[in-house]
Amino acid sequence: MRRPKSPDDRLENYFFEMKDHFENNGIYSVYVIHLDDGIKKKWDSRGKRSAFPREKYQNLESKGLVNHQGCVYVGYTGKDLETRFSEHISGINCQNKIVTDFRISDDYSEAMMDDEFLITGIESQEIAMKLESWYGWALYRAGYMVWGPHFHREENFLHYPPFW
Repeated sequence: MRRPKSPDDRLENYFFEMKDHFENNGIYSVYVIHLDDGIKKKWDSRGKRSAFPREKYQNLESKGLVNHQGCVYVGYTGKDLETRFSEHISGINCQNKIVTDFRISDDYSEAMMDDEFLITGIESQEIAMKLESWYGWALYRAGYMVWGPHFHREENFLHYPPFW
């Protein structure tokens, strides 16, 4: 797969190439939930620390490198997406309760990013975890503050094909 030319290209074009490549008949999905901007104050606090920026991924907004686009939670699941969203709202299977505490709405269609930006039918949990981290990183590079992804801290795969 080709290397994206810019953060905008990564989200506007390459994302759909990744989606075409990885969407099959599997059970896993990667999803994005919009968060209230109030969580920005917590981006570096214990228990609510963001995935991006964090550690080697600097705060691009504070350095004037991107304009803030919003705050999002990126997750993966093997469940129906509406069921997983309901679990987030209720605080079930949610370690840090980021969505529980900072969601913009209890309405699934209002809180979730549009269906065209979901990646569904992923065949393995490992690929779903990599896509979750890659998608979060891609959103971060485009100006979003991102919570949720963590697999990139366990395995170094970002910046390598096709996760660039």
